[in-house]
Amino acid sequence: DELGIAENTLVLFTSDNGHEPSYYRYATKEEDKKYSHRTWNGHTQGEDRFQGTRGRRGTKRFNFEGGVNVPFIARWPGKIAKGNICEDRAVVYDLMPTVAELAGVKIAHEIDGISILPTLVGEPEKQQKHESIFWLGNDVFTRNAVIVDDWKLIEKKDLKKSSAKKAVYKWALYDLKSDPNETINLAASNPEKVKTMLKLVERARTPLR
Repeated sequence: DELGIAENTLVLFTSDNGHEPSYYRYATKEEDKKYSHRTWNGHTQGEDRFQGTRGRRGTKRFNFEGGVNVPFIARWPGKIAKGNICEDRAVVYDLMPTVAELAGVKIAHEIDGISILPTLVGEPEKQQKHESIFWLGNDVFTRNAVIVDDWKLIEKKDLKKSSAKKAVYKWALYDLKSDPNETINLAASNPEKVKTMLKLVERARTPLR
């Protein structure tokens, strides 16, 4: 604004993950002693004092919604409507094709991302959609996850079968529309849905050309 270039500048603000649990502590020393080592899915969790995950399951290093569903803010006076809210899913790797389209640059190789420029400038009818969104996990708590529409398949640690020496994982299926906090595992009652989404996981793990 001070330089007079706001109307010709797109500002994007986001986060790479949910909050870091070890950086949050309780209000009093008594509470801290009592609750700071409370665990959630085997992971030490402090207090989310600012409700950064809005009650969603998981924190940083998790591929649950609390770890991957983060704020995204875009500002471009005259191009992006002020105060407009969009609930469509986008991912960090959508930023490169978005900026490339703005710059008129053609990307010659395969990429996972899609340009979200139509959504930003209020032309949703022109917006390409993700068939699926994938996260590759290498943490000991949650690993691979894929989202298709409102369905999410995630490979999570099986606390009943895991031990200190060996971690065992299982696939869990959640309906994010009715269960955004990922509390009800629907994998057993939807085997065909799990099978179909597992194919997408394998395809996503194949290197691009």
